[in-house]
Amino acid sequence: MKKYRLYLSVLLAVFAAALSDISAQYRIIGFEGTDTVDLGIAEQRGGKFVLPKNIAKYTKIELVAVSQTYADTERHLRQLQKAYLDKSRELISTEITYITDHLDFATLYYSPIYTDYLVSWLSGYNFVATSVADFGQRLSADAVGTISRLMMSDQTKIAENVAKDLAIFAYRYGFAATTRHIVEYMRRIDKKFVSRHTDLKYIVDKDLANTPKQAAHKIVGLDSERLANCLIIFFDSGSRRSTDEVDKIIDKYSSLRQKGLRVISIASDTDLEQYNEFAKRLPWADKLCDKYGIKGENFENYGVFDTPAIFLTDEEGNIIRAGSDLDKVIQ
Repeated sequence: MKKYRLYLSVLLAVFAAALSDISAQYRIIGFEGTDTVDLGIAEQRGGKFVLPKNIAKYTKIELVAVSQTYADTERHLRQLQKAYLDKSRELISTEITYITDHLDFATLYYSPIYTDYLVSWLSGYNFVATSVADFGQRLSADAVGTISRLMMSDQTKIAENVAKDLAIFAYRYGFAATTRHIVEYMRRIDKKFVSRHTDLKYIVDKDLANTPKQAAHKIVGLDSERLANCLIIFFDSGSRRSTDEVDKIIDKYSSLRQKGLRVISIASDTDLEQYNEFAKRLPWADKLCDKYGIKGENFENYGVFDTPAIFLTDEEGNIIRAGSDLDKVIQ
């Protein structure tokens, strides 16, 4: 608690020194583990802060100024929404450029209009895109560009949360390719990006489980095109979540062979030395490495967002089940 009070005292002193308007307001954000909670408004009255009573249990807090920056952010949201009503393609395009190039996400993220702004942003492409394909391409480029801008300005935590939310919204809009592009970008920075966000992981796993029952795509690197009675796993040897599933297959390999299943593994590793060392543990013959992360050709052909991804085919070579858990796939 002493540490907490010292942190709060220093933080308040810094803010107080920068303020001259005694009616200034600050939104208080509490941090507890990975959770962030909006604790309400702190007002500065007569040179002193009046704080809510429910902040003591949080190990860290931050004050976000409800300032001109927030007022500008809210004004731009209203302009974007008005542009919808006016069906002004030019104004909508201008506001989208403002979002991607200038919007202060540090202020937006902790504000009550955050979700509304994201939805309005994505909806804007309905007006400026010339086709469904153009919608997806614009959204992908702008989403990744915005996340990159936040990363480059050292707003890592906000960038990560914005990336997660955009990926989910894009998927719900029907633009799984955009979700893939966002995940692909974030996994270059943090391989655990998907697994650390349970709501995003749920979507990725659900998408995998709903893989259409169709002919398995030819696997680049294998001589045979026929993929009958195969267990295909996409993995990353640097991911514990992936290697846990690979270990399950190694343990069950004898029984899988007795059932007539051919095991094929495809790694996303970009470090071939690391992959080759790991591959020595794999008892099956068909082991490949796409070398380009989830941008590898086989990963893209199978629509794999994240690892592990496991596919089971029948005697005709059709995918009959898919998922991230071996036991559920082969049940």
